[in-house]
Amino acid sequence: MDKHAPDTSSISFTALYTGQVWVRNGLSEPFFQTRSGALLYGAMSPMEALGKRVLGGNIRTFLLQRHHLIDARLAALIERHPDLQVVEIACGLSPRGCRFRQRFPSITYVEADLPDMADRKRRLLAAKGFLSATHRVVPVNILAEDGPDSVAALLEGLDPARPVAVITEGLINYFNLDTVTPFWGRLAAGLRRFPLGVYLSDNYP
Repeated sequence: MDKHAPDTSSISFTALYTGQVWVRNGLSEPFFQTRSGALLYGAMSPMEALGKRVLGGNIRTFLLQRHHLIDARLAALIERHPDLQVVEIACGLSPRGCRFRQRFPSITYVEADLPDMADRKRRLLAAKGFLSATHRVVPVNILAEDGPDSVAALLEGLDPARPVAVITEGLINYFNLDTVTPFWGRLAAGLRRFPLGVYLSDNYP
């Protein structure tokens, strides 16, 4: 594997769609809405309605349940560890950083994504006054084995005396097991330097 994997960070249609689902269901600030996401949301509505009527659920139901479950686990962790450092990898248009920093001002929240997406998210949050020393956006590439965009470099930017929770939502399903396993190994190794390291993610199929 290339130690410095290429940046493939143009935002995917699934990220745009998921971002719009969060906006439409009151989980996200209106400024996270994108024109492409709104168009996708409208185009998918007939299929989503059919799925809910026939199957009792649809993609939107799954996306909302996944987001709420991770939120609940993270909130419970912060209640026990008010000084928690949270790292959300592949943050995309996730509104979680904004919501949790407002709800729990004692935490540090680091949003991370491939360089182009990280730059887009950083500019978006900066324009709305959300960024600070305890809420920042940084680049990361989970396929990079080392270097400035690696998981190790991301974790080295945190306080080693404070606990850490790492979140990946809707990321690992894009990779086969042979590809994602080394990332998990590097993540586990990096978290060992902290008094507590927790990984929150959705199920791997």
